[in-house]
Amino acid sequence: METTIWKGNRRWSWVILVIVLGICTVIGIALALRESVRIREFKVDIFVLSSESSVCMAEGPDGLVRLSKENQGAFYSLVEKTRGYFTLDDPQATESVTFKFNCHEQVWELQVDRISEEKLRLHLTGTREYVVYVRDEGLYADFVKLASLDSFNGANKKTG
Repeated sequence: METTIWKGNRRWSWVILVIVLGICTVIGIALALRESVRIREFKVDIFVLSSESSVCMAEGPDGLVRLSKENQGAFYSLVEKTRGYFTLDDPQATESVTFKFNCHEQVWELQVDRISEEKLRLHLTGTREYVVYVRDEGLYADFVKLASLDSFNGANKKTG
């Protein structure tokens, strides 16, 4: 009789384990879909900012510069080629470059923070706010070049 009770408890423990794993899987899929939607919205906002902004200012190695229209397109291509980097904490930045956009009478700011040799934080604030961690892979140097006077597609103008 004891073996019947033990087998019954073992069966229920397997059923409970399968149910718990199923619930965890559904929650994981839902969180992944939510993050995917958030990343897509972030990239859409960056696309709109880079293509429709009337003014884009950057605080970089040469001080405050005004990005030329050609370089605003390069800005989007830099963000588009990013790949995510999973991060749980909120690490300190070692270096930063800031871009300010005036788009549809709203001011947006993107702060590109270098966290480490492998990781960047992109913090976009405006009507909505996003914090995205990406792999560096030389991107920080590209953002710095984009914010300098001698940029990719044309010279930016010094202001102030």
